[in-house]
Amino acid sequence: TNTCACDGGYAGDGVACTDLDECGGDRRAANGQLIQGAGNPCLDNRTSCSNTDGSFECICSAGLYFDGTGCADCSPDSTTCVCN
Repeated sequence: TNTCACDGGYAGDGVACTDLDECGGDRRAANGQLIQGAGNPCLDNRTSCSNTDGSFECICSAGLYFDGTGCADCSPDSTTCVCN
């Protein structure tokens, strides 16, 4: 018997899949179970969450950049920092 499943970031029966709103708190647990209302995934309070197709993006506030774990201040002499 064949079974269908939605890709990560989507919910449905595997045939009809819709985008999860991760910014609204909807996520899939490691076992694939849908968790609704789990909270904003952007843990840094200096970010805003932008839902994308099948995923989400944490956007840092002005003057900050994402360092891989959260938002950090840009130093004036940085040559690699791209600030918002």
